[in-house]
Amino acid sequence: HVDLARKLATASVVLLKNQGSLLPVNASTVKRIGILGRAADAKPAAFDRHMGLPRGDYYSGGGSGHIQGTVAATWTVLDAIRARAAKDGIEVLSAHTTSEHSSSSASTKDLLDAVDLVIVVAGATTSEGQDRSSLNLDDGADDLIAQAAEAKPMAVLLMVPGAVLMPWEDMVDAIATVFYGGQETGAAFAAILFGDANPAAKLPIGIPKSQADIIEPGREGSVPYTEGVATSYRDSGRQFAFPFGHGLSYTTFRISNAAARPDRDAWEQCVRNSPSARPLGSPGLTGRGGSVAQIEVTVENTGPRPGAETVQVYLEFPKAPSDTPKLQLRGFKKTQDLAPGSKETLTIHLSARDISTYIQTEGWRVHDSVVARLGSSSENLILEVHLSLGEFGETSFASTPRPEATNATKPAGDHAHGSLPMNPNEANATNTGLSHVHGPSSIKPLVPPSEKNNWID
Repeated sequence: HVDLARKLATASVVLLKNQGSLLPVNASTVKRIGILGRAADAKPAAFDRHMGLPRGDYYSGGGSGHIQGTVAATWTVLDAIRARAAKDGIEVLSAHTTSEHSSSSASTKDLLDAVDLVIVVAGATTSEGQDRSSLNLDDGADDLIAQAAEAKPMAVLLMVPGAVLMPWEDMVDAIATVFYGGQETGAAFAAILFGDANPAAKLPIGIPKSQADIIEPGREGSVPYTEGVATSYRDSGRQFAFPFGHGLSYTTFRISNAAARPDRDAWEQCVRNSPSARPLGSPGLTGRGGSVAQIEVTVENTGPRPGAETVQVYLEFPKAPSDTPKLQLRGFKKTQDLAPGSKETLTIHLSARDISTYIQTEGWRVHDSVVARLGSSSENLILEVHLSLGEFGETSFASTPRPEATNATKPAGDHAHGSLPMNPNEANATNTGLSHVHGPSSIKPLVPPSEKNNWID
């Protein structure tokens, strides 16, 4: 169980930034590491109750879903880094942690003078039934990071329940985060820091650039959700320090050769069958595997280390109402761990529901023409695949590269994806050669408005 917990926690660490290839730690140049921050040696919270619910900590959220860890079973970030650094002959100093360490550790100034690399471990906690008062880090960690960043190269490790503001993001060299990593959080961070594991996780949220880019919480008894579905990457008016789906690696990847293939029988059933007879998603309506089309794309490891990449598919609905978000995530798939120079072809299935949008007065409507954009994050979409499905199953698919995007995931150099020039010949996909027959309407009802509440998610 411990091995599984460690494996899952390590796979969940998202590398957000890695300026100048600071990570993984190079033992030939780093002889002393200084660790700051009260989260570095934080213990699991005692099982007291707040508002009738267990209190949360950096390892597990508070409330009815809280998992109580034990001090003996939880390896703190400080202990894990110290143990792993010793294998490479690296000394670890600490300051500004919890009271049990501060009395015997060097002062913050002395530590900064003595070390080659600074690591600040910070976090935020929350609990069911209790809102966070802000998106700042606990214990004044934002100020600590800003002050210490001026002295030495710095990596920031975050243990957070969700989005946080990072006013210091431009000041530091590397940032990694995990969301409730459990008792093996320390071991997971140590594995990533020293290159024992290559980060491959992606952000399930967007990290806002500033306070102006968050959706302000309601503070009254009745809260209107005026933003509708325009949240996260679906709101083009907000800026992100790190976008939805972002996550770096210690190697690089090339995403190319996107191609789409239809399931003609499934599509014909989709438009012919009565939606009220079968809820969407049943094998009789959506065909083999629930898909009416599938997208194939090739991922090549072009860097120096083994690693995995996740290709994300966002659909654009050109004929949808104007208030429909421009892009909507409809699929993603992760490669196996690829050796340098090796390739893998991924297949991502799209169901009738995936190529549908919801209209308030009409219910779900399936589109016969969509654009699929593929890439490594919501802001690094490098390929386009145009899908046109006619009324009676006749289809036409074409794929083109996006010249303004870059066809690589960037390794340790920066938090912005893209460093390799894209080769349009590699990005182009082959046309299926099937004819395209336009139906009488580009948007087809999947379910009558009177019946839509019977099966909506």
